[in-house]
Amino acid sequence: TIYSLASLSKPLTATGIMVLAEKGKIDLNESVEKYISPLTLKSYIYDSKKVTVKHLLNHTSGLPTHFNYFYADEEASPPSFKETLDRYGFIINEPGTSFRYSNLGYGILGFIISKISQMPFSSFMEKEVFIPLGMKRTTFNIESSNGKDIATKYDSKGNALDLQCDTPGAGSAYSTSADLMRFAFHVLGNRIEGSKSVLSENSIKRMISEHSESSKYPYSKNTYYCLGFFFRQHKGFREIWHEGGWDGASTLLKIIPEENIAVVTLINTFNSQYVTQITDKIIAAMIGSNKFEEQASGAVSKPSEKTIPDELLGTWKGEIKTHEGSIPILMNFAPDGKISVATGDQIESAKTNWSQLYLIESTASSIFGAFDGKIPTTDTKRYPHSVLLSIKKEGEKLIGEATAVRPYSEIQNSRMYAALSHYVELVKINN
Repeated sequence: TIYSLASLSKPLTATGIMVLAEKGKIDLNESVEKYISPLTLKSYIYDSKKVTVKHLLNHTSGLPTHFNYFYADEEASPPSFKETLDRYGFIINEPGTSFRYSNLGYGILGFIISKISQMPFSSFMEKEVFIPLGMKRTTFNIESSNGKDIATKYDSKGNALDLQCDTPGAGSAYSTSADLMRFAFHVLGNRIEGSKSVLSENSIKRMISEHSESSKYPYSKNTYYCLGFFFRQHKGFREIWHEGGWDGASTLLKIIPEENIAVVTLINTFNSQYVTQITDKIIAAMIGSNKFEEQASGAVSKPSEKTIPDELLGTWKGEIKTHEGSIPILMNFAPDGKISVATGDQIESAKTNWSQLYLIESTASSIFGAFDGKIPTTDTKRYPHSVLLSIKKEGEKLIGEATAVRPYSEIQNSRMYAALSHYVELVKINN
């Protein structure tokens, strides 16, 4: 049976990029804009030309949070990738300095594969990756399967649904457990009948081990993102993995190279916790001791300080930049720790209608939280949302992203729809 892979598509896309790199068609250290021209990335402060292909592979490009799902029973359909990049492809961090998971980045990688190979993305992946590896039932073009043996996707209420995203390289692959085991064997260096290696041993090693402090995943202990896979080392063995999850799918591939073990778990509804538990129990049983369970339990959330830096106290004024124009924003940081936000129509000359920011995390110069507000664009109006605000002090300004996203509590019982980010910039107007 063929399942939607969601973000488990990313290691496949990364493999396609490494194939082109081995052929000398692209340089991982070259600017992305060389390969997507005449398209460009937006940059309000940082130099977008510094974003390299490698930065896209390991999620250190500085691109913002993004996903955008479109459902078969609704009128809206995915825009062209050019439109998506033009609207949401901006840089909010200095390239190469910090990890931020980016569907946009892998969308760009899929676009690069198509542009450089002069083939449709799905056709290149089939010819250069899937067919050589014997992955006969894996595709980025599910329409070509004629609907045969495809697992129906179900939402949390048991309703069937179908959907697409606007970043195919990040999440549009479909595959079977058997095909993904072929892919895992390739990563492990195991030869199996009907499979021909598509990458050198060195390229595979880079994909599963090349990492740096800048690609460290901040919400799990000792975890890094390499060139298409998450990586963690604990108690003498390595764990390589990638997961995926969206409406109607949760997926996970985990590889333990020292034990020559790989486990694939695919389900046709969204329940990432269940998939992780099943996979970890299987691996623990295969290893024959509790060392894997000890390692898995080492994943901990990054502690939050939840305090307001003194330099932020006061009132700040600025704008949220959207593809349809700018939206005014005010923020007030009070000494008692209260953070107030107002946007758009909430801002009046006589009286400002403030919303309170629920502070999720803060550091010496950054704030991450959520508030009950709206970013009214054509794209965001199609789903109910609140706003996630991630900002940091850069010189005399506050910069970052305002993301229109469904509240987590609603996602558990309804469709995810989208997380659409917009550049934010503010300056202090009084203390």
